Amino acid sequence: MKKDDFINSKKKHHRIMAFIGILYFIIFTGLGLNLNRIRHFIYYYYPPGINVHLTNFIIPLLYLLIMAMILGVCYLINKYIASQLGLICRYCKSNLTNAYSTQIVISTKNCGHCGKQILDDEL
Repeated sequence: MKKDDFINSKKKHHRIMAFIGILYFIIFTGLGLNLNRIRHFIYYYYPPGINVHLTNFIIPLLYLLIMAMILGVCYLINKYIASQLGLICRYCKSNLTNAYSTQIVISTKNCGHCGKQILDDEL
């Protein structure tokens, strides 16, 4: 991979992850603003005899659990996109998408973790 290809892949990765971050924020706030509506729906449709006051504890807990699961999926998507764009070291499998690793790779053409050459020499 040439230096320009690496920089373009890094920019593409950044755009994709920014879009995923915005999408996560929209889902996070959308669900968070509708917790009372969900709670009222459960109050209305619960069969008699079930303690509906547990929903004051269970609904926010489920909300946090769902958001944590979505965040884990975002992490896996980040790793997959980085590997597809060639932003993973082929020797030590470290992620080269953070600012520190990217600067080292661009300036030295070597991995910042294992020190082996990542980028090809430009002719």
